Amino acid sequence: MVNNYDQELIDIAKKNLRIYYDRCGETLYSLSQKSGLTENAINKVIFGDSYPRLDTLIRICNAIGISPEILFRRELSETIDIENAEVLRNYCGIGDPDLRAMVRHTVRELKMYEIKSSQTAQQ
Repeated sequence: MVNNYDQELIDIAKKNLRIYYDRCGETLYSLSQKSGLTENAINKVIFGDSYPRLDTLIRICNAIGISPEILFRRELSETIDIENAEVLRNYCGIGDPDLRAMVRHTVRELKMYEIKSSQTAQQ
């Protein structure tokens, strides 16, 4: 049985997963191939009323190329804009895991630089 708190977290995760799915440019078929899940299972998680297990969410996240913890951020839908969507589409196209890790590291470094720059500008 799912309690209200769990339901809220699931709803947030599914909403955010849908946002990433819509923006990454992958098809259900390609996610199925990458995750080992059926297209129908992925469809139910992203568009349906299923209550996915954590391992299922992790497999879909890995196929899209995102970290699972990002799904539980309440503010996610407000932070993704068109530029980020284009970056995400390009990132999803990278097949080499080492290159993906390098891109993630670079993005984190750029975010830290941006935060430091905005803090300096405010002083």
